[in-house]
Amino acid sequence: MNQRYGYSYLCANVFIDWNCFQVRLMDLLLLNYFSTIATFYACCVFVQQGIDELEKCHHNQHSSVQSELKKEMSLLQKRILMDTVSPEFSVQGTDCRHLFLKKVLFCDYFKVSVCGITSLT
Repeated sequence: MNQRYGYSYLCANVFIDWNCFQVRLMDLLLLNYFSTIATFYACCVFVQQGIDELEKCHHNQHSSVQSELKKEMSLLQKRILMDTVSPEFSVQGTDCRHLFLKKVLFCDYFKVSVCGITSLT
């Protein structure tokens, strides 16, 4: 009978040792898993910061391009107006006004004053 209990005790110890081995193995696997997750999270944070910086840069460039486009469109409209307003299309007696308008638009384009009047744009 003692032998029977001894055998049971031995088997129980083997199972306990096996379970301890399995627990240690699972601990190592979980530690590796959490380490991988932490590395992945750090990479995600780094990438998100890069995306945020890229988005901010995009917005800044978009506003500067938009303001440049407005300036270019304004200059284009003034040039078109200068090209369409010529003495041959004017009514007799209004040539001086058209020349003055051309001079104002020209000076506005180059940001110089006309007759002491500085352009506001």
